[in-house]
Amino acid sequence: MKVLKQSEINDLIQLHQSGQFVHAEENAKKLLSDFPQELILHNILGVSQEAQKKFREAAESYRNALKIQPQFAEMQFNLGSALYQLGDSQGAIQHYQKAIQIKPDLVVAYFNLGITYQDESQFDKALSAYQKAIELEPGFYEAYGNKGAIYLLQGDFDAAILSFQKSLNIQD
Repeated sequence: MKVLKQSEINDLIQLHQSGQFVHAEENAKKLLSDFPQELILHNILGVSQEAQKKFREAAESYRNALKIQPQFAEMQFNLGSALYQLGDSQGAIQHYQKAIQIKPDLVVAYFNLGITYQDESQFDKALSAYQKAIELEPGFYEAYGNKGAIYLLQGDFDAAILSFQKSLNIQD
């Protein structure tokens, strides 16, 4: 019986981190033929595909992983991100919410949920998602900035200024 070696995983991660996304994708596919149940291989495959803007393929890679382990919050998040890139806001929202349900402290899921709601002009939901991200990570200046943008669109200039100032103060 073959065993996936940590060195093989490390090599894949190194390829991805060094920007060699095509090679990372190819090698992940090869390893998946021998180790189809290895979640990390599906994840590296998906993120390498996303880096090449192959969002449909990435979504499929994440779905394959979720067939093995549906309660994997980060994989739900990654699928949401791929769907967002494909213009499927409702699918993205669904998977961000699943990620949050599984792992309620996954800050980036709240942030991306906020972005998606903001794109859909669901500003109250977006503000709520950004606020939750800030509660979990008080130094999340991007969330303050996005809240400011929503307040600006709503004509609440005082709240917009306050949010932008908080964002800038954190960045200093």
